[in-house]
Amino acid sequence: MIITAGLFLIMQIIFIAINGTFLEPNLNRMGNFASGIAENPFFYKWFILYDNPIFKLITTVGILHIIYVLIKTAVLGFKEKDTKPS
Repeated sequence: MIITAGLFLIMQIIFIAINGTFLEPNLNRMGNFASGIAENPFFYKWFILYDNPIFKLITTVGILHIIYVLIKTAVLGFKEKDTKPS
């Protein structure tokens, strides 16, 4: 979990550093499907940290991954607690 959160924070620092520069990715190279997802109105309303829709999409996937890891860790922790002999 610590590795996931650390990588997410590093990714956010990189995104903040290259947002608005010539280094940010181009939507034209993504293809129709990925660019359609990245231009979804959900990302424009809820994720206003970046101007680039690709960064918004990757940030959303990262947040969903962190939530998944937290839930998985909690479930495995409860299962381990139940199987220990008292």
